[in-house]
Amino acid sequence: MMKTQELCRVIIDENLKLLAHVQTEEIEVFMQGLDQAENIFCAAQGRSGYILRCFCMRLTHLGCRAYFAGETVTPRIKSGDILVVLSGSGRTAYTVELIKLAKRARAATYGVIGTKDSPMGRNLDHVVCLPVPSQNSRSWIMLFVFLCHHKIADHPVRILLFKYWTHCLNKPPLFC
Repeated sequence: MMKTQELCRVIIDENLKLLAHVQTEEIEVFMQGLDQAENIFCAAQGRSGYILRCFCMRLTHLGCRAYFAGETVTPRIKSGDILVVLSGSGRTAYTVELIKLAKRARAATYGVIGTKDSPMGRNLDHVVCLPVPSQNSRSWIMLFVFLCHHKIADHPVRILLFKYWTHCLNKPPLFC
C-alpha cells in the first residue's frame, strides 16, 4: 500500500499532465463569470458534487452569494446569476436538466467537465475542459480546485482555492 505522500505525488503528477491540456482563456472566462455574478449556483452529483459543495462553501466565505442546487435555502435562479456544474463524463442527466432550466431563466452556465463532446458540453455557455484520463481517476476533480490559481496569483478566489488544495495534500486523497 502506498503512503500518503506517495499518493499525493501521483495525484500531483497526473494534474501536471492535465494542466498541459487546459486552455488558460477558459479559466479566465470562468473567473470573470464568478466575479460578475449576482448569485452563483452550483450543481453536481456524486464525487463531483462533494467537491463542488466545498467550492460553493468557499465562495460564501469570500462573501459571494453562492448556493448548491436542491438545498432548501436555495433561491430561484435568474438573469444575472450563473450556474456552475462539475462532471467527469458530462452526461449526468439531472445536471443536464439543471443546465437547461438555468438557460430558460436566462442565467449564464459554466461547467468544468471532462468531455466537451457531451450533453453538458453542448448545452453550457462556457466550458473548462479537463480531459479525463480514465473514468476511475479522481485527480481531475482536485485539479478543478487547483486550476483557479493557474494564472493570476493574487486573485482572492484563486488564493483561497490554492490554500484548499494545499490543505488537501496534507490528508490522504480519499478525504480530499
